[in-house]
Amino acid sequence: MWDRASASLFRPPKPKAETADEREPTEQEKAAAVRQVDPLERKVGYLGAALIAIVGILAFVPFIDNPNKPVVHTEKRVGNSCPQFYTKIVVKGVNDCTANLVYSRGHWVLYLMVVVFFAVFVAVAVKIGRRSVVAFALLMSGLAVEALTGSILGILFVGAGGWLVMRAFRVQRYGSPNAKDVAAARGVGKGSSSTPARNKKKRDALDDDTRKPPTSNKRYTPKGELKKKP
Repeated sequence: MWDRASASLFRPPKPKAETADEREPTEQEKAAAVRQVDPLERKVGYLGAALIAIVGILAFVPFIDNPNKPVVHTEKRVGNSCPQFYTKIVVKGVNDCTANLVYSRGHWVLYLMVVVFFAVFVAVAVKIGRRSVVAFALLMSGLAVEALTGSILGILFVGAGGWLVMRAFRVQRYGSPNAKDVAAARGVGKGSSSTPARNKKKRDALDDDTRKPPTSNKRYTPKGELKKKP
């Protein structure tokens, strides 16, 4: 009776069923998680999308509000002539032509729509969550901002896209986008080279040779046997 009571009262609890959060992820789940952007990259992507839209608004809204505002353009002079509406710059050693050009409101609206499109493109790419797509979107947006607005801020978006490309390369080669993990992986790779193993084999072979006693040479004939022969 005591054995039955102790078994019923002090029986160890049944092991809990392993939930989805506690179980070990499969290789496919690990690969999918590696390809997705992390929280830092997600913040950078959304921040880049917002900055692209702000740059477009600041660059083109003043001209949409006042389309008669002139824009100074500069072209290289070919020979002694300049294009129509352009005037020569009378400066020693400079062969440029300048003009104050005025564009319609629709021209600036189109430019603004293109920049906003790239801002939405970056935001959608971040929402999708693929690192390669976000990197491509930032690179293309930086080039578009640089070409349409002429602002050096486009370099920031190109740099952010290059940063994501570098992290994607780290993921494909080392399995992690972090520099610390990459450094650790490189250290493991150097320490696990085959050179020490080969050296150890050579040392073992030399030790085996030194342990073995010398074998008799079959071609050697003792002097005593030579004397016995007639």
